[in-house]
Amino acid sequence: MLADHQESRPDAPYTPASPTRRSQWVQRLTRLALTGAIGIAAAGLGLRFGGSLARGDVGRVHLDNWETVTVVAACLIALPVVLLVHELGHLLGGRLVGFRAFLLIIGPMRLERSQAGWAMHLNKEPALYGGMAGSAATDARNLGRRTAVLVAGGPVASADLALGAGLVLHALDLSLRNASASFTSLLSFLALQTLSLVSAAICIVTLVPMQTSGFMTDGARLLRLLRGGPVAERDIAIQAIIGSSLSGVRPRNWDTALINTARELRDGSMFEFIGLQFAQMHAADRGDVEQSLLLLRQLLQHVDRIPKMMIAAMHLDAARQFALAGQVNEARAHIALAKGPVMGAPYLKPLAEAALLVAEGRDAESAALLPTIRPKLARSIDRGASIWLTDVIDELQARINSRQISR
Repeated sequence: MLADHQESRPDAPYTPASPTRRSQWVQRLTRLALTGAIGIAAAGLGLRFGGSLARGDVGRVHLDNWETVTVVAACLIALPVVLLVHELGHLLGGRLVGFRAFLLIIGPMRLERSQAGWAMHLNKEPALYGGMAGSAATDARNLGRRTAVLVAGGPVASADLALGAGLVLHALDLSLRNASASFTSLLSFLALQTLSLVSAAICIVTLVPMQTSGFMTDGARLLRLLRGGPVAERDIAIQAIIGSSLSGVRPRNWDTALINTARELRDGSMFEFIGLQFAQMHAADRGDVEQSLLLLRQLLQHVDRIPKMMIAAMHLDAARQFALAGQVNEARAHIALAKGPVMGAPYLKPLAEAALLVAEGRDAESAALLPTIRPKLARSIDRGASIWLTDVIDELQARINSRQISR
């Protein structure tokens, strides 16, 4: 159950909502049921294919080694195709309503968009191998409905692939038990069957409203948007802030009303922490160091509840802010804690390191590092954050220059 809508006060102690015992058990049972259903379906499909191959009723008495490898490879290739179609469905849904794509992850492949265009990277987070797509609004009109189209695009694409593959399979009248079928027919049957069944499973699973690994399923997000109220308003506000930043509005100029809406709801979701992070960035860019560090410490108290892919970036943000405030030990500690990749922001680590070097008085090392960060910021798709952090680089350079003059 969601917590009551609360008034946001800068000096109020931050206590994120904890899931109730009932909601925890519901989520656990749902995951168990889904895992069992997928396992049973996979086992049944495997037994069916394996039994048919063993009996030789697949068009030939036997398959040679290469044919067997080809069959297995075709079925395995079908799996990432299913995931790719689902994520492309999200991007297409967003495109249809004016969102701009900036991220696509499938297995070990990670495509990120910067101001210089799309670039491919290695995805080192196994938890994201199942796929992820990112799009942001370019304006704030009708964001609730448009976000719903974006979210629904994935399940709709999966359903379309399941239906399309099934119809082709039916039209070709392929059968494992057709003794006159060729090897090509067998291969087509297995590939189409895999595409159809797995796509249908992906569609159903992603529509089940639940949260896993800090992320909500498509069904959970759609349900929140359709219900409306404070939760939907908060999610829409976050979409609006992201779109504003991507379009080049720096954090200090973000709409204050959107910031308050984004940060005031306590429901324990990933969006709660994103809203608080936006409030922290807003304060930092305004020069309100005390408020920024207060919000930052509140976030860091609950870092274990943040999705893994966000943790390294949060520690690096913290390290930079603490270093700028002259709190060297805390800055050093957070750089050490920043493990793993920082998607879409390769400038965060060197900037945190440069800020720490300046705080430690190691000006020569910092002066050599700062110029290497500017090109990375210039390529970032987050133009608003880039403008802000370019000013941070200028501030660090000014501190170095000031000390050199005083010497």
